[in-house]
Amino acid sequence: MPQLLKNKFFILASLLLLFIMGYYSSGYFFIYNNDAYVSADVIKITPSVSGPINEVNVKDNQSVKRGDLLISLDQEPFNIAVDNALALVSQAIAQQSLLSTQLKEAKASIEISQAQVNFAKLEYERYKILQKKNSVSENDLDAKKEQYNIATATLEKSQLTYQDLQKRAPLDQALVLQQKAALRQANYNLKMSKLYAPSDGYINNLKVYSGDYANQATPLFGFISQDSEHIIANIKESNLVSLTKGTSVWVYLSNHPWKLYRGKVDSLGRGVSRNSTQPDPSLPYVEPITNWIRYEYRIPVRIKLINFPKDKALPVGIDAKVIVF
Repeated sequence: MPQLLKNKFFILASLLLLFIMGYYSSGYFFIYNNDAYVSADVIKITPSVSGPINEVNVKDNQSVKRGDLLISLDQEPFNIAVDNALALVSQAIAQQSLLSTQLKEAKASIEISQAQVNFAKLEYERYKILQKKNSVSENDLDAKKEQYNIATATLEKSQLTYQDLQKRAPLDQALVLQQKAALRQANYNLKMSKLYAPSDGYINNLKVYSGDYANQATPLFGFISQDSEHIIANIKESNLVSLTKGTSVWVYLSNHPWKLYRGKVDSLGRGVSRNSTQPDPSLPYVEPITNWIRYEYRIPVRIKLINFPKDKALPVGIDAKVIVF
């Protein structure tokens, strides 16, 4: 009896050991994951400017081509802003041109004043010599001195005027640049008042209509890029050892039952967040706990379907299951 019990214990222990080894090594040979779903490159169609919506040129779920007009805001306010900016640019350029003319006139005035100073100085020096010879009176000498002083003061005034005008030149130039920048902004806003399809794709969740008001930086609807659909499978960390880029997988889709589709691993996530209370936009968070059971952390793995039929729907968000063996 003791030997029989020993044999039974050995058999049970061996079976248990084999079960444990099989369970923990199964990830090397076989992976089944039901924490997967269809994803895609979803773009939020968001206006860069605010204004009333004038035209909605698409319908919900519509297929569109790159560059197709989607939404047009009321153009009149933006056209008015462009006209106003053009007028301010013209005004600033005219002011700069006027300053240029004034600088030329001030420079010419300096040259004239300098000539007058030179002549007045010569006259004054000549009259000083003549006065020493008693050829002219003291009053005549004083008159020439006064003329020289007046000419000198006039020259100084002309120089100050020219200097003041020169100080205005950088300000006028800055104003021209500022108004031109405002014009570019107005033209940019006019351009952004029409929203176009960023690529081939599909309109999603369209709930805006002509007459609604579009707010800057507030998404209007979604846009799903064509042929960007893929599977995101949150794979347990212990199963990642057998996965690399290019690994073949099988995918079961909930909206296409009783059929498996081939796929390949496109990329493996490089990290996940361990903190659910402080969301990190740079790291995804995959809940590792369900019903108080602590699971292994899971890494998002991106899978691309191979030769998926073009005529079959692949809605974003539907459940999928991934099998690797």
